[in-house]
Amino acid sequence: MRLRPIDFIGDLIRAAAAMLALLPWASSVALAQPAPMQESRDALAMLANRVQIEEMISQYYALFRSRSHSDFGAYYIAAGILDANGVVRQGRAAINALYKQIAEPGNIDILVSNVRIAIEGDTAAVDLYWTECISATHSAVPHIVEQGREHDDLVKRDGRWYFKRREVTNDGGLPLALEKVYKQRRVGRVAQATATSGCDRVCLESFARSYFEAMHDHDASSIAGSELTRYTENTVEMKLGQGLWATFEGLGTYGMYAADIESGQIVYMGTIRENGRPGILALRLKLAHGVLQEAEAIVHRQGQEATALEQFGKPEPIWMAPVKPGSKQATRDELFHTAGLYFEGLLAHDGKRVPFSSDCNRIVDGEQDTNNPRDRSFMFGSYNPAELSCTDNLTSPVWSYQHSIEPRRFAVADMERGLVFVMLMFNHPGNVTTADVPGVGKVPMPAVVLRPSTVAIADLFKIENGQIRRLEAVSAALPYLQPDPWSSPSQVAR
Repeated sequence: MRLRPIDFIGDLIRAAAAMLALLPWASSVALAQPAPMQESRDALAMLANRVQIEEMISQYYALFRSRSHSDFGAYYIAAGILDANGVVRQGRAAINALYKQIAEPGNIDILVSNVRIAIEGDTAAVDLYWTECISATHSAVPHIVEQGREHDDLVKRDGRWYFKRREVTNDGGLPLALEKVYKQRRVGRVAQATATSGCDRVCLESFARSYFEAMHDHDASSIAGSELTRYTENTVEMKLGQGLWATFEGLGTYGMYAADIESGQIVYMGTIRENGRPGILALRLKLAHGVLQEAEAIVHRQGQEATALEQFGKPEPIWMAPVKPGSKQATRDELFHTAGLYFEGLLAHDGKRVPFSSDCNRIVDGEQDTNNPRDRSFMFGSYNPAELSCTDNLTSPVWSYQHSIEPRRFAVADMERGLVFVMLMFNHPGNVTTADVPGVGKVPMPAVVLRPSTVAIADLFKIENGQIRRLEAVSAALPYLQPDPWSSPSQVAR
């Protein structure tokens, strides 16, 4: 069965233009008010996409009456997924085979209701309810055999919408054979949608907790869209369910979240337990329409440093505090710019160009390495950069082994709390053996930077009134010049 792409957009716009042309003032309005005209075009395009999606779903369900079992797969992308009550098939041929296997006798009609559609560019999400009716013959009394819900993720390719993933869930009439694989689903994901990410802070944090519960159970299949989620751990691409998923035992006693409602992202920074050992995790999750699209983890597997982080007790309340009443809430770009000045100052050994607050502090891999004379990890004689303020610490020449910090990804902005999450690659060529510190002399570099290496670092900033008050970082050592799999040219160092 061949499906012709439905091109309503051009027809609708041409019809609207023709109607406008009949009005004597139409051309002057179009010239004087270009923005409303563009808004009208956008509205027409959105309407056309909605009509295409509704028509696609109607055609799809009509196949049950026509018994065209070989045609269901044509509505999916090549790697599309059908998850029917926990029975999962991927690929067009496998989906067609499943429908052929479960075909029922009689006249089948499926009634669709309560359709909700959220469209974002060339992606969309759909929630609906369905009711299956069967009658043995055209004169027999029809009866309801099954009823349930459906959540679909769609993509648009070459002018046509396709299923990327369908989740079908029975609320009644579940065949007994499916009891063992049946999964409860979250209801009404599209109904929760805002104009952007579709998830507020409570929703994002709730999803993160569900993610950790799934990790604890070592079951990635319980995460909606897990088969198509892009996942990296310490910059290595892998399937969701591998790596930390196989060893994770639970969260530790120290942890905090940053939520970017605009982009649908949630970040966790804190301690974990992995096969009986403490570690530190920085995790970024990105959702679209309630489905996990991206998961990025930096895992610092040094038990002693994770234990040190937990000795702080809990994160300082300042991290979770909203922007103070009366303070001007920074824009997204302003927050990213302020955080970016930190890296410029670090490379230039000039802390004065960075807007630090007077009470600024920094924690790196569980150790507070500013205003902390007890931290002697980088001490040379009587010189200890860890006892310096944020400004003086960044000015110290001991950081001269940092050759470059690129790429830099300013990934998450928690506008309400003034938090910025940045992913970076610190590159150390290994050829800087000493630093000339004024008044101290030549200070030898620590052994760990005397060989070529790159360090992936996740940084979380607390910014208030344009000043950096707190910074926490989690790192993972990598081979020299290891690429960042998430970077694009627009995300490289600014």
